[in-house]
Amino acid sequence: MAAVGTLGEVVFSASSRAVRTFSGLKYDSSANYTQHARHLKTPLAEFTGNGAETISFSMLLSVHLGIKPKREAEKLREYLNEGKTLYFILGTERIGNYKWVITKLSQSDFRIDNKGNVIAVKVNVTLNSYEKR
Repeated sequence: MAAVGTLGEVVFSASSRAVRTFSGLKYDSSANYTQHARHLKTPLAEFTGNGAETISFSMLLSVHLGIKPKREAEKLREYLNEGKTLYFILGTERIGNYKWVITKLSQSDFRIDNKGNVIAVKVNVTLNSYEKR
């Protein structure tokens, strides 16, 4: 098994038995500025610190890829609902300054078998940086 990375206990990997990877990885950073009005001049921007970083990606969870879609999606939903802080690791490198929280989780493109079981689902995950207090 070739481990690509992890998000908490979710291991991104590819092997002959199962494929659990992501696509469309997007990493956003921002800065915060305050605008100060000045008489007869354009406003003056003052840097007040960095904004929260965000990461988003998609995952295809499918029985055809050796994954149990319902179980995998439920694990991500638990992280979201419990506000669990998670390390996000790619390869051997920890991403970000500290940990991450899932702030948005959406599921789409459900594929259901003739017994009503979910056999595939696309999951979109949005993470927000969680800094040390």
